[in-house]
Amino acid sequence: MSHKSLGTQWKKKVLVFVIILFAGMLAAQVRQVPADQQIQKVHTLYWKATLRRDVKTQGKKIKRGTSVVVIQRNVHSKSVVKYKDVVFKAPNSWLSYKKDLATSQSQGDYNRLTKEHFINRLKNASSKTGWIVWISLDKQRVNIYRGSKGQWSLVKTFQCSTGKASTPTPTGWKVIDFKKMWVSGCKYYTEVCGSGIHRWPGTLNKKILGNHTVSHSCIRLTSGNAQWVYEHVPKKTAVLIY
Repeated sequence: MSHKSLGTQWKKKVLVFVIILFAGMLAAQVRQVPADQQIQKVHTLYWKATLRRDVKTQGKKIKRGTSVVVIQRNVHSKSVVKYKDVVFKAPNSWLSYKKDLATSQSQGDYNRLTKEHFINRLKNASSKTGWIVWISLDKQRVNIYRGSKGQWSLVKTFQCSTGKASTPTPTGWKVIDFKKMWVSGCKYYTEVCGSGIHRWPGTLNKKILGNHTVSHSCIRLTSGNAQWVYEHVPKKTAVLIY
């Protein structure tokens, strides 16, 4: 083999080595992006349920008693249900809700970047008070922002527990209508969605708070956090429950 051929082969090997090295460096840089600098996928609370009747959808029959996941619960209309790779809509009367599938305990809370990106990309995320609140049902968190439309900045996040399977917290955009120190034994009561943000009644359950639903549709906080909301977040503030 000539020296020219050997030289050509050597150059090819060097080129391949450089390409592999460069690709490895790029991959390492991608892997090194900190978790708190990545925008995470946001979704509402999922529920585990069973079917109360047979369902025929997309050419398939799903039998009564089958365990399904409700990925969008709608109290006054059909909910969105998933069974394996099949997604369909069903009235709530067809579903027997068993438990929440909140992910805060297994996956942790959303990072700050995600929370601010989520609220600022919403076209209707406006509030007359300079404050706005997002109650994340999946993460069981009350997120409080200050600013203006498209420029909301996160100032506080509190662990909470929202409505359980039989009495879910109403979803959608709401407004804080009034505040009272006490309502039916609940202290620091900030009314929203016909229910309220308030101090956990009785003995605080630390295993449930911030991890699972438990209430009769209200949003339960620790005493200190409920007091903070009561004293700082103004009436007429917009609240998103999702």
